[in-house]
Amino acid sequence: MDSEAVKHVLQEIKKLVPIRRLGKTIVITKAAVFLASDESSFMLGSEMLLNGGVSNILL
Repeated sequence: MDSEAVKHVLQEIKKLVPIRRLGKTIVITKAAVFLASDESSFMLGSEMLLNGGVSNILL
């Protein structure tokens, strides 16, 4: 695809995400570091949803 087509596809994907932006790899990285750190030592059986609210949309 040319650059204009890629931009169009990305804009359409953003429209599907409730917070209207794409995720960044740093978000996943920070979550992984948190889970690997002592800061999460009291967490049990929790979910971290890092999807911009996509899973909250009723289909």
